[in-house]
Amino acid sequence: MFSVPAPVLAQTELVPSKAKGVFQTWIAGINYEGYVDRGWKMWEDAYFDPALIEDDFRIARNSGYNSLRIFVQLALAQDLLAGDFHKLDRVVELAGRYNLKLLITLADYGESHLSNLLYLDSIIAAHLSGNPVILGYDLKNEPGVGDLMGVVYPDQVEASFQSSGGEALLKIYGERMSRTEVERWRSLDEGKRVVSPALSPEQAYIVANVYLLWNQYQQEASAWSERSNLQLDDAYWSDVLSSSAYKHQGRITDLLKASETLSLSLEDFTTSQLPYSLGLDYPASLEGSKWQPLVNSMNQALSVWVSLRKAALHSSDSSAQVTIGFNNLYLAALPANKQLNFLSPHFYGGGTAGLVSLMAFLTWLRKAFPQMPVVLGEFGASGVQWPDQPISEDTIASYETVVWL
Repeated sequence: MFSVPAPVLAQTELVPSKAKGVFQTWIAGINYEGYVDRGWKMWEDAYFDPALIEDDFRIARNSGYNSLRIFVQLALAQDLLAGDFHKLDRVVELAGRYNLKLLITLADYGESHLSNLLYLDSIIAAHLSGNPVILGYDLKNEPGVGDLMGVVYPDQVEASFQSSGGEALLKIYGERMSRTEVERWRSLDEGKRVVSPALSPEQAYIVANVYLLWNQYQQEASAWSERSNLQLDDAYWSDVLSSSAYKHQGRITDLLKASETLSLSLEDFTTSQLPYSLGLDYPASLEGSKWQPLVNSMNQALSVWVSLRKAALHSSDSSAQVTIGFNNLYLAALPANKQLNFLSPHFYGGGTAGLVSLMAFLTWLRKAFPQMPVVLGEFGASGVQWPDQPISEDTIASYETVVWL
């Protein structure tokens, strides 16, 4: 992860600089899931090894990183709920020893009842309140519709998007899945990811249909953006989109040249019109205006979810910095994200096409959230994203280097 020019997020030693009258901080970090032989298992009793963790932290610091993102997974959550903080304390202490800041990603596991997450949020924030090692809290790694709408909300919270609000959407757009089909779908992997088993059949029916509507909206927005991009000025983009770099995933010199061209091009455009569409402005278009009620409902769900999670953290630490590591650009674009302290989207892609999209997205965020800091939480080209066309580590490293530069 690294920061796009933005105000300081916390008291750090992270290379402050002056630009455009704003004091900035450069955050250079990586996700940390444990030593190489125990990824995603580091908190389990059989695998928790402070010596190996310290070795990795030393390597990270010596490699020039100043921040790490760690994850509260089920094994750690169970310890914390039992009052056992020794693993978390040891990792925080080791990070401080090597002058590394920690962004803590909460709830990196499935949880049907939001009240359980709120309680854990509050005790973690209380325990770490005032600790200078803590950069902030990521409410969830890459949350989706199910995380926002498909869980059980506390009784005192009005979650109308699971009831009357959702029913209103179905009256507008129509049913996408019958009640009988929803009950069958709930037993499948996709349904389990979206709808909590604790939801009533009626709630599940509404959430499942809204989920399918959201998928349809995203597909139409993507198609709209593709059509819009085909209408770009051929002369303007001829040196970029027709270049060999657009089709080639390697050759860092080609990518660097394209990156420089794109940066200048995007900077020249006004904030009201981007040269490359990602579909994020689709609801504001004449064609996409029909989806505005759905977008408003999803924004309401996100607003309620964020406000509850943020309140739980701030009940114990009023200065806690809060973000969300979205990989869904349409959720990351919702206005409810203004409740966060900083944005930390994830964006993967390769070659010049990926650079075009990434820069367009960052420019769009700057327009939509002009006062908010941005940390590019995850980026690059995934080595497992296209199993039929594997990407070499050198190519991935080349693309990541271009983004850094």
